[in-house]
Amino acid sequence: MAKKLLALVVCLSLCAALVGCNGGVTFNTEDWADMEIRVAGYRNFNEDPLNFEFAEGAKKFTEEYGTTVTFQVGGGDGMGEDLVAGIVAGDPWEVQYCFGISVFPLNFAEGLYTPITEYVDYENNDLIDEITVEGTRWLGELYGVSSLPMQEVLYLAYNETWMKELGLKTPHEYLAEGNWTMDAYKELNAAAAALNAPSRSSFTRPHVGSKYMCDWNLETGEVKITYDSPENVQWLSYWASLLTDPQYHIKGGGFVSQRNSIMRDEVMPNLIKDELTQETTDTIRYIHYPNEDGELGVYLTDSHFLFPLGVAEEKLPCAFMLACYMTDMKSQLCSENYAANMTEEDWELFQENLDNAYYLPRIFYSGAFAIGGTFRSDILDKGKAVATHIQENTESLKARALEFNRKYVEGFEG
Repeated sequence: MAKKLLALVVCLSLCAALVGCNGGVTFNTEDWADMEIRVAGYRNFNEDPLNFEFAEGAKKFTEEYGTTVTFQVGGGDGMGEDLVAGIVAGDPWEVQYCFGISVFPLNFAEGLYTPITEYVDYENNDLIDEITVEGTRWLGELYGVSSLPMQEVLYLAYNETWMKELGLKTPHEYLAEGNWTMDAYKELNAAAAALNAPSRSSFTRPHVGSKYMCDWNLETGEVKITYDSPENVQWLSYWASLLTDPQYHIKGGGFVSQRNSIMRDEVMPNLIKDELTQETTDTIRYIHYPNEDGELGVYLTDSHFLFPLGVAEEKLPCAFMLACYMTDMKSQLCSENYAANMTEEDWELFQENLDNAYYLPRIFYSGAFAIGGTFRSDILDKGKAVATHIQENTESLKARALEFNRKYVEGFEG
């Protein structure tokens, strides 16, 4: 997606449709009933059981403003060729659902999206959350709309009934002692595996390979590789022991509700939605993946609604508010689902963890999941030492970072 081609597209003025009101931002909605707003994503949200809430939010928006909203599959993870083609042709769809963990900030650096900084009003717009919207900040501009409960949050489910039958200390009992740590997780897995009750893990997700991949200078956009840092050596060594030491017996897949795993991690809301598809009389509990010292906090996998470059000026405010309605509806319905299907203690803990949520470092190449897959392959399939894996991949990551910095920070296009 050549920036030279994209330069042909005329940038939009964000100020034209905005009027200040008591320190907030208001929109002239007079013509919204005559507009059609197209929303693209990796799935058609009218037909997607994992994201039906977005369609419900659009339905509410249409009821209030009369706007026609259509959903379509397009844009890939936010940098698809069809999206670029629409931008270059001067007729992009108005809203793109994007997984930031895969493409931020490449899509901003490439100039694919319109900043919406002047529309963002945290004090007067309760449909969005500052921590998530700030995740779309790039060189002083904001690009995306999102809210906390709609985000994919790495979490754990476990079968409390089964654990108690086996005489195991549960994660919440560790937590009550102030000891729900990474070492406690290993201890619990070893004890459960010894009783033929293994755990499952999505260990190729970005939290493994990307957590200590790099640091960013948010003012200049420069990326620095930290894959060989002491923190990453410790982190990957921890995961290597979980994956290779038979006493832990960590595998992939399975449901705790069906007792084919006693504990498993996955992103919410998928984790709880998947467990609710299974019938069980067991008590299923939910808790955060443990941090090193037992502190609260979860990582978000960073999904947002963005606005392609070249969206018609008169449609941009309408598209922005539609995105706010969609994110808010998903957050509302996810929260209702969590509250209804978690214990009161688990729901309160989840909200505390959201208050301490964080994003992983941004990705400077399309490799958020690839590095986790490489780690798994190197450790499990090829039998490489963690030090060897880190050494080999640090060099390749530094080369990619150099390429990113030369092109987007230093302005070198060759």
